[in-house]
Amino acid sequence: HCEVCGGLIRPDVVWFGEALSREVLETAWQWCENCDICMVIGTSAMVQPAASIPLISREKGAFVIEINKNSTVISSYVDESIIGDVSTVLPLLCKIRT
Repeated sequence: HCEVCGGLIRPDVVWFGEALSREVLETAWQWCENCDICMVIGTSAMVQPAASIPLISREKGAFVIEINKNSTVISSYVDESIIGDVSTVLPLLCKIRT
């Protein structure tokens, strides 16, 4: 809750059924065309146009990692699919040192 007004604070996420703004989507497409690694985290990967982001990234040469509780329609397409709870997997990944 907001410390000033007590209202609910909205997290910086897109909820199921919400549309991405055109600006956000265009920025994402630019990034996915130039990234080395694309992480797809906690999504069904079924809702377009956002579902195209990992596909475009891979076509442009990025290593695509999916982290999700369940397999998705892109699980066989990505370079690495990690099945598990995001709240458990991400902290473990952050501990990995190169």
